[in-house]
Amino acid sequence: MARSRKFFTVASLGVASFALIGAGATATFNDAVQSRQQITSGTMNLTISGPADSWTNGKMLTLKDIGPVGSTFSTGPQLVTVTNNGNITSALVKLTVSAPTANPTLANGIFVKIQMQDTKATVYDGPLAGLTNAADLGINGQKIAAGDSMAAFVTFYASDLPNGAQSGVVTPTFTVDFTG
Repeated sequence: MARSRKFFTVASLGVASFALIGAGATATFNDAVQSRQQITSGTMNLTISGPADSWTNGKMLTLKDIGPVGSTFSTGPQLVTVTNNGNITSALVKLTVSAPTANPTLANGIFVKIQMQDTKATVYDGPLAGLTNAADLGINGQKIAAGDSMAAFVTFYASDLPNGAQSGVVTPTFTVDFTG
């Protein structure tokens, strides 16, 4: 029996050794990685300016009053410039025009021509009343990079105002919306 006890003890140690070998064969490694990025929002700061005889506070431009005019007149090309003083690119979304007046005959008799300064492309040349309803002038989406400008010549004119336009006053107002 002593011999079988020795054998049993050796066998038990052998099994235990195999168990320990199997336990030591497994290992767990841990590691971690990370990614990060700082995002800073930019600033839109568009300003508008015009000829020397105009008034601006940077956001609103008032061109010099014209008149009284006869049935045929032209303001001549007046350079209007929008400058991007921000640090992000801004895109023109839409141009809205209103022409408040108590004399629709005058408003319907006035024409406006808008011509881009850099390309000399005419964006619009037609009745002022038609510009208020113009859906797409081909300038929507035009971009102004930070530090750059977009300029256009604006000319109001008439070639034969009817008698009903006499003593009228109209104030065309252009609003240009941008996104960035």
